[in-house]
Amino acid sequence: MQQPLDTNLFMYDSSSDIVSEFKDLGLLVSYNLSWNSHINHIVSSAIRMFGLISRTCKSLFFMYLH
Repeated sequence: MQQPLDTNLFMYDSSSDIVSEFKDLGLLVSYNLSWNSHINHIVSSAIRMFGLISRTCKSLFFMYLH
């Protein structure tokens, strides 16, 4: 019977954690190398930025009308 692999990695007496995704060089990398989490993060950031810009521009537009 084979022994399970020991997946604990150690560096300078501290072990690393197993995570489902991590960010490296601005990209979200998932354990299965799928782009879904990265794309979802980019889309949600774009939606937040669009909301901020639209609220700001709307108030500026109304200031010029009066």
